[in-house]
Amino acid sequence: MGFRGSALLNNTTTMYQTVEDYLLAKSIPCKLASGSKEVQIQCFSCDDKKKHLYIDNIEGCYYCQKCGAKGSWTNLLQNLGDTSSPTLESQKSISNVEHRARLDASKEDFEQ
Repeated sequence: MGFRGSALLNNTTTMYQTVEDYLLAKSIPCKLASGSKEVQIQCFSCDDKKKHLYIDNIEGCYYCQKCGAKGSWTNLLQNLGDTSSPTLESQKSISNVEHRARLDASKEDFEQ
């Protein structure tokens, strides 16, 4: 189940809890599949009308079962023509972990 209306403003970047939230905010027709772990939309590469493009509802990676198009959240945004660079809540957590790891590595280099 997606969290409708859960877009948050984070500085100048809009953050969404799920891909479904993003698609609904952009008025892109979608449907939940596989117990809400994936969202299906019409593929932008092959223009299949039966929504064979499956998108991970949390991470944003996608795969079309008809033409084989696949990619990341960033690739998805580019293919949908979105230049506003919205982020997903899951990416915020990942980037915080990556940031902490870089800080720890820098601290170790500094202490040596």
